[in-house]
Amino acid sequence: MQRLTRQSGRHLLRLNPLFSSRISILQQSVYDPHQNWNRVRHHFAAVAAENPSKLSARHMKTGNYNNGGHGGRRCVSSSGGVPSSSSSSSSSGSHPSTESSSGGFRTWYLRMLEKNPMSTKSVTAAIFFTASDITAQGIERWSAAKGEPRVDWDKGRTMRMLAVGLLMSGPSLHLWFNLMSRTFPNPDIWSIVKKVSLGQLVFGPCFNTIFFSINGYAQGERGQQILDRLKRDLLPTWQHGLMFWPLLDFITFRYFPIRLQVLFNNCCSFVWTIYLTSIAGKSGVKPIQA
Repeated sequence: MQRLTRQSGRHLLRLNPLFSSRISILQQSVYDPHQNWNRVRHHFAAVAAENPSKLSARHMKTGNYNNGGHGGRRCVSSSGGVPSSSSSSSSSGSHPSTESSSGGFRTWYLRMLEKNPMSTKSVTAAIFFTASDITAQGIERWSAAKGEPRVDWDKGRTMRMLAVGLLMSGPSLHLWFNLMSRTFPNPDIWSIVKKVSLGQLVFGPCFNTIFFSINGYAQGERGQQILDRLKRDLLPTWQHGLMFWPLLDFITFRYFPIRLQVLFNNCCSFVWTIYLTSIAGKSGVKPIQA
């Protein structure tokens, strides 16, 4: 049995000189522990430069080998130079923070969502609200009846929409979606129905009430005039929202991760905000005289 083992070992060394050289250098490192790492490191660098075809498939694929118990990993450079140290996370491309810079805008936006989620969502909402108001004013000017004076672009109205998106819509949607995710963490249909229902019964009416009140105040309305505006616009807006938002909210909660839910909501709200900003741009209703 011992003769067979010795013969097999000699046969293996003859067939694989690379294996023989590795055994030799590792044996030397045992008797000279102070130089073990330098010898092993330079040996593998030389092997990578001179005999790349003899490296195992694992080395050729990853370029990594164990550093002999030092708790890390070393990477042999393709040029045959001194290996450079790298963490194990550098070879992983699944996490957004480690994606290649070639991802462009998508990679940058996902990174910003991780670093500053509320600020990123607020700026995104401001862009969508501004674009919606510009579109709405363009439609109003285009659809104006012949003979009517051409209405100039209302810059103040656009700035109000920008402020609403930046200071109200973005932060409130961020907090709302996070609250729904914590309150109903399960992805089942019943939980999604609860989220959609609360959005239509709680978030929507509250948001529209504050939105119409702020816009009325910014246009110079006070007290009873703001109340008259709410009586005129709040209920029709909520009724129209019931025909627009439930299906889109269901898609949002069902198919989008929490960090992208506000973005998808903003994309959908582009059309909705065109309607909303047109209603908010109307002059208030005069109070009824007794």
